Amino acid sequence: MLLGVLGPVEVLAKGRGVDVGRPRQQAILAVLAIEAGRVVPTQSLITRVWGEDAPASARSGLYSYLSRLRQVLAGAGPHDHARLVSRAGGYLLDIDPDRVDVCRFRRLARAARAADDESCADLLDEAIGLWRGPALAGLSGEWVEQARQVLEQERVDAVLLWAAAQLRLDRYGLVATSLRGMVDQHPLVEPLVARLIEALGRSGRTAEALECYAAMRRRLIRELGTEPGAELRGLHQALLAGTLAAAVCDRVC
Repeated sequence: MLLGVLGPVEVLAKGRGVDVGRPRQQAILAVLAIEAGRVVPTQSLITRVWGEDAPASARSGLYSYLSRLRQVLAGAGPHDHARLVSRAGGYLLDIDPDRVDVCRFRRLARAARAADDESCADLLDEAIGLWRGPALAGLSGEWVEQARQVLEQERVDAVLLWAAAQLRLDRYGLVATSLRGMVDQHPLVEPLVARLIEALGRSGRTAEALECYAAMRRRLIRELGTEPGAELRGLHQALLAGTLAAAVCDRVC
């Protein structure tokens, strides 16, 4: 059995999806999955799912949803694969962390930071590949939005680490191709654009790299009223001077 939150909330059993129930039930499972192995206090669980102004009926609703989730997990695999456990004052999801995509993603990202470039790139290939779309897709609420932002930042950080490792391995074309989608999703994140410009410039695609910089500058001025930061300006100057490869190598090697 596998449990996923890096995309729509899902439970997979033998490669097939299991009905996780309505959005509020999915949100409860998502909270417990992200906190897998840790007790989530009952009131905290209610607040995250129902909000700060949770109705008095939320507690009984929580118990009902937890009962249904136990049935979902029991039907998805052997009892020792995943259990919702009641603890004093709260609940926890007892599961092998590698069966939860966000836990596996975080473990791989941590390991990558201590690895050599080749291993780092491989670990992050696997970690980034766990994403199926925006985290907690289809759910809404204050906690969901906050959790989604945190997870998306972790994804961006992982992509940046992956790109830096791949650039040091001289895989410029791979980085240029792979970063296009992330830049489209996060057009104002300067480090992502910087890695894309590096990849384009170091693979000899200077005109594309210059246009990438110009487009980023236009976006920053239009939407934030600011000029590109020091790193992007430095890359731009290196492109114009024809020294990008040497400048980047001095910085990242």
